[in-house]
Amino acid sequence: MGLFPRGQIARTPSHRRREAIATLLRGSSTIVFLAFLLLIPGPSVSAGVPPIARGHASPMGGSDWTNMNPGTAPSASVNMAMVYDSSADRIIVFGGYDGSPQGSDRTWAYDFESNTWTDLAPAVHPPAGWLDRAAYDRWAERMILFGGYDGVAGALSNQTWAFNFQANAWTNLQPARHPSARSRQGMAFDAQSDRTILFGGLTAEGDYSSETWAYSIDWDSWANMTSEVRPPGRRSPGMVYDAAADRIILFGGYDSSSGIVYNDTWAYDFESNSWTKRNPPAPPSPRFGMGFAYDARLDRSILFGGAEGGDNVTWAYDFTNNSWAVLSTAHSPPTHAFQGMDYDVQSARTIMFGGGLGNPGNDTWALQTSPPVPLAPENLTATAGNGTVSLRWDPPADNGSSPVAYRVYRGPDVDHLSALADLGDVRSYVDGNVTNGVAYVYRVSATNANGEGPLSSPVTATPDGQPPRTSATLAGCEGLAGWFTCPNVTLILVASDENSGVASTVYRMDQGAWQNYSAPFSVAGDGVHSVDFYSVDLAGNIESVETVSPSIDTVPPTSQAILTGSASDGYWFRSEVTVSFDASDATSGVASIAYRVDSGVWQAYGAPFDVLDGMHVVESYATDVAGNPEGISRVSFGVDTVAPATGVTLSGPRGENGWYLGPVTVAIRAEDATSGVSISYRLDDGPWSPYAGSFVVAGEGIHRVDYAAVDGAGNSETGGAAVSIDSTPPLVVLERSGIPGREDWYVSDVLVSLRAEDGGSGLARLEVRLDGGSWAEYVSALSLTDGVHTVSYRASDAAGNMAGSRTVMVSVDATSPQSTAVLSGERGDHGWYRTPVVVSLQASDATSGVDVLAYRVGTGTWRPYGDPFTLSSGVHTIQFTATDKAGWLEPAQTLTVRVDETPPALAAVQTPGHSTSHDVTLTWSASDSGSGVDRFEVAVDGGGWTRLGTEPTARLHLADGAHTVVIRATDAAGNRAESSVAITIDTNMFSPGGPYGGAPTGVLLVAIIVLVSIAIAWSRRRQRR
Repeated sequence: MGLFPRGQIARTPSHRRREAIATLLRGSSTIVFLAFLLLIPGPSVSAGVPPIARGHASPMGGSDWTNMNPGTAPSASVNMAMVYDSSADRIIVFGGYDGSPQGSDRTWAYDFESNTWTDLAPAVHPPAGWLDRAAYDRWAERMILFGGYDGVAGALSNQTWAFNFQANAWTNLQPARHPSARSRQGMAFDAQSDRTILFGGLTAEGDYSSETWAYSIDWDSWANMTSEVRPPGRRSPGMVYDAAADRIILFGGYDSSSGIVYNDTWAYDFESNSWTKRNPPAPPSPRFGMGFAYDARLDRSILFGGAEGGDNVTWAYDFTNNSWAVLSTAHSPPTHAFQGMDYDVQSARTIMFGGGLGNPGNDTWALQTSPPVPLAPENLTATAGNGTVSLRWDPPADNGSSPVAYRVYRGPDVDHLSALADLGDVRSYVDGNVTNGVAYVYRVSATNANGEGPLSSPVTATPDGQPPRTSATLAGCEGLAGWFTCPNVTLILVASDENSGVASTVYRMDQGAWQNYSAPFSVAGDGVHSVDFYSVDLAGNIESVETVSPSIDTVPPTSQAILTGSASDGYWFRSEVTVSFDASDATSGVASIAYRVDSGVWQAYGAPFDVLDGMHVVESYATDVAGNPEGISRVSFGVDTVAPATGVTLSGPRGENGWYLGPVTVAIRAEDATSGVSISYRLDDGPWSPYAGSFVVAGEGIHRVDYAAVDGAGNSETGGAAVSIDSTPPLVVLERSGIPGREDWYVSDVLVSLRAEDGGSGLARLEVRLDGGSWAEYVSALSLTDGVHTVSYRASDAAGNMAGSRTVMVSVDATSPQSTAVLSGERGDHGWYRTPVVVSLQASDATSGVDVLAYRVGTGTWRPYGDPFTLSSGVHTIQFTATDKAGWLEPAQTLTVRVDETPPALAAVQTPGHSTSHDVTLTWSASDSGSGVDRFEVAVDGGGWTRLGTEPTARLHLADGAHTVVIRATDAAGNRAESSVAITIDTNMFSPGGPYGGAPTGVLLVAIIVLVSIAIAWSRRRQRR
């Protein structure tokens, strides 16, 4: 059953329920009625009951909807969460789609008495959104909200929130286990089981769920209750808790993936975790997103509106009769869908808010149902007589606020009842029109001005003409042959009558006075007793007298054993013994005698028997006819004719070749089957001593133990044993020869030799093992070369003592370490670097390992190498060397590193800037403090470079026009510097910038002017002619 412990599934929180009921009882009579319904589920009425007995199965008038038109209300919205808080007597609304992008995050409360809505504005609240659903946990006094569309996050939610009206506070409960994110699920609070029940919904994965979940606020835990039989998956169903039936009622819903709009009716029982499809006739049309609330006063589930098949008709579902009926109202709201709706217990109104099929609304409506019919009469009883049945009942818990009358129904079973009698305000009836031996079923209803209420629970009675039958049962310590073995025997009388029922039972004991039987009684005292009894039924029929005879024997028999033979003392016999028994019992008599010899198998005694040599115990007891066993009696005796048997046992750490490796425990064994034995011993020819138990022989060498045993008759037996002990292993000494280095290293080959000796049983074997190899007998010294070696050795003597394997480590390193340098930087020309050089040193030693790697730069101090170091511009000499752990020092290595990071300094190029000659000479100066200037190059107008050598001058032949000349200097490391100049070449004789400054152009212009003047004068002279 999910996360709830098995004992907690149907747990009713009695302390909270008592507090809640006390609060309800302070309210109106309607509240008292609701509290009664919550604690005492109403009777179940069969579908076979005649229509007149079905209460409100037919449409009912007198109900009406009222448009409350409050002055202030929440904004128009749909798909909000709405519950009735019975503790605060307020309708609570949260969220909903109000046309804004994120939806609403407001919490509103509606008070019917003052017809006012209040924006509670709690400081903390769930995120804005819509499509969430809620139920009110009346015992915790909390509104429980789950899921929905989180308009802030833009996704479906799986959060569980609780709202406390008294504190005006929302709490994010954050249970560890919960349903998946979803929207538009059904939710209702099961007050009997103290669980919030959730079904279905559209999940974040787009699935229409058919899961059932139950939430306990005491455990802060959701449990998946999904059963094999359940409604199909859907969203937007109607779901309420029918308190009288203790069932969750579910109607309708929508599955868009299959295009199905439902109008099925289901009931869920938490106690059995089972869904039942009710299949009522003529249900409302298929729909979803409807208003659905349980009217406790009317005991009906009220449905209004909905999408698809929704209308403005008010429906009422009667669980008892499994029927839907139209609730006739004088007025009706327009069609609503996706509205909020719940039942206000204090005002006995169903409150509906918001919703709409087009634009959302914010109208508030209240439905008042017609006054109810009475509840069912209570405590109906039927007493059968001889040709009559008498009925009695108590009035209903609620008479519907008007006087009541009663109607009696009778039939052969609950499915075939018919009206028998209409009565006034009386609570008894005698049915004389019956046949003895025929079973009749009766039910009674109450009626008032509003109609007939539900039927009472059925009772069955059978008129009676036959006497009852009484059986007697004897209870006690049952013995054998019908006897009881306890002082008291309980007699239980059970009378039965299949028709009218038993009226009384009487009895007498041992011919004493008759008395009424009311409870089991005891018969006491050893002996045979007589008990007489009979019964009378309610119809007056008397049973014949019956008799039982309880027999009691509580005292066991007594017996004794008789031994016959030649006794030597109070225990021992010198001959075979004959055993016989005698027994007696004063009440039921002796039944048998059982015996066994020396704890053997028990057997029945028939005749005397003989017992041979040995120490014996004979046990016996007698049993009487009633089965009482006598306590076991015992007699001990012995017969002795055999001398003792002896032996010695040596125990200790055994070696080899008969030797022991340590102290030896000597145990001397002497056995005599009859009269017992005494033992004495001596060690190494010492004095004799009484043997009291095992003793220890210690000390290395060969020892002698002698012993003697004597029994009670004077028979004796002697013996002895030799004990050889060597507990000391051989002594082994290892010697090493070589040149020692540092830290237990040798810097030369090493000779390893062994020698061993044993002063006890003598040396048997000396073995050696090199570097984890196989053991081998040691013959001569071992020669060890470079490496870390393990030399193991062991020795054993003739007794098997092993000089435990010992291992020494011999480390040999005759080779110096090797170190290298790695230079990292941008290589230039002629072995130079153009960037700072990072020097990394590495050293290796294959044997003992590198101990220290040291270096110095130039004539600086030697220092241990840790991390790479950097050399900047200049010529550097590096020396480095490594020392291994054995003490070998590597000869120092030297490395020269040349670094020039700076390009040459190139001064401005000397140039005329303007030349009237094609041949131009450029000069400049350059210097380099690092690797020195290596070469100059020239490029004209972006052309290729021409190498000039090392002289700072260049002779160029340039065509007329403007030119850009770039001079580049490169040092030996390859660093470059450039300088550019602009030169204009003009060799045109007519150009002002040419070699003649433009003079030829002036002469030419004067000549042209003179010629033109002459031509003009000549032309005028001709015109005069």
